[in-house]
Amino acid sequence: ERQLDPADLVIADHERPVALAGVMGGADSEVTDGTVNILLESAWFNPVVIRKGARRHGMHTEASHRFERGVDPETVRLAADRCAQLIARLAGGSVDRGAVVVGDGPRARTPVVLRIARVEKWLGVSVSAAEAKKHLLAIGCKVHRAGKELHVQPPTWRHDIEQEVDLIEEIARLHGYDHIPSGSSATPLAQVPATLQQPESIVREWMRDAGFNELVTYSFTAPALLRTLGFTDERANPIALDKPLTSEQSVMRTSLAPSLLEAVMTNTRRGNSPLRLFDVSRVFLPGNPHTEPLYAGACVFGAWDESFWAGKGRDADFYDLKGVLEGLLSRFGAEVTWKRSGEPFLHPGMSADVLVDGRRAGWIGVFHPRVLRELDLPAGVAFEIDLDALGVRATKAIQAPSRFPAVTRDVAFLVDRSVLHADIEAALRAAAPATLEALSLFDVYEGESLGGRKNLAYHLRFQSVERTLVDDEVDAAVEAMVASVKERCGGELRA
Repeated sequence: ERQLDPADLVIADHERPVALAGVMGGADSEVTDGTVNILLESAWFNPVVIRKGARRHGMHTEASHRFERGVDPETVRLAADRCAQLIARLAGGSVDRGAVVVGDGPRARTPVVLRIARVEKWLGVSVSAAEAKKHLLAIGCKVHRAGKELHVQPPTWRHDIEQEVDLIEEIARLHGYDHIPSGSSATPLAQVPATLQQPESIVREWMRDAGFNELVTYSFTAPALLRTLGFTDERANPIALDKPLTSEQSVMRTSLAPSLLEAVMTNTRRGNSPLRLFDVSRVFLPGNPHTEPLYAGACVFGAWDESFWAGKGRDADFYDLKGVLEGLLSRFGAEVTWKRSGEPFLHPGMSADVLVDGRRAGWIGVFHPRVLRELDLPAGVAFEIDLDALGVRATKAIQAPSRFPAVTRDVAFLVDRSVLHADIEAALRAAAPATLEALSLFDVYEGESLGGRKNLAYHLRFQSVERTLVDDEVDAAVEAMVASVKERCGGELRA
């Protein structure tokens, strides 16, 4: 029993449906060993209607595979006559005269105009009108010549011939690809400024250069996978599909993380490792109206530096992927800061939110052990960036290095364990002069001897493009920066 939809097409007698048209017949009208009289029904069905009906009921039959791909409408009567002939010959039946015809016959197809000059332009080889006509007649077309054009009526069984380019493709095939000369384009290629490049192109170029493989994924995902990730915001309420293909693809994804993890699960089950994958696709966030931002995501599972002579090598960690992400963000000209992430599916001590102009634009981190355990996956690290929020900015101009020597200083601070590196860096930069050329954290220490505090050491590099700096002005700058850390973060300079 099937619950019919108003859009379903059926074959019916005067009382009830007896078959789902082009898909499957009913049990009470099938042919059995006791069948004596048969009514033959032959028809042409709209391929779209059959395809949707078969998908709607989950019935993909031999009939639906044929009808949804399109059959020749001219053979409907011929097929019925041939079937009746075979029944009479092989089963000893007798055929009643006549047939009941319902509906209009197939409409004549509109002729396709072929310009002979266009054939040479596309193929790069001269093909005469007579030769083109000969090739098209060979595949069953009706051809009428009108000056430098051919008006071509494709045969009813060639549904794929709809445009001029389709005819040119047939001529190329029958003329012989080996008779078409090869050549190269003489069109000059101009470099496209970064601000005119599409964000997808920038991501794909950078990630491929970094050794990642691109994924092409579905926009649907499984509700169970979203629950495993533990979303607590709008991402936990995805848009549900009215008629999903499968229960595992019944909602629209609200993040690229499910797509990345599904690809990793599929590959690890087949023994493919290590994995470096990325995806550039849209996600679907619920709302009124819903939004479809463009995201970029990537993940690494397994060894980072695997080689034949080095063996397995070490597994990828947070900083490996962070370096890739920093390089990608620099291509967009973005000023980026980092903040501890609260994503429930990431390790709380090895994850961060990505901030661009002070606004959250994504996340990066190691997957939480709970998620890996539930999905039976090895350790992995991933990131996700909202490209719509990121935008493409003008990249910084290249500047020649200073010819004057740099002055370096190292400073270390004792701070409470709750103080973040980002807070200290912000305090240092707030009081830094224009000559601060670089600032980097090079050591973190937490031990029992420090009680509830930790030690963070920074390397400061000062340099001017105009003159040589003197020690007094550098010392004064460092004192101001240390005072800023003490005031903002309660940091104590460690001797």
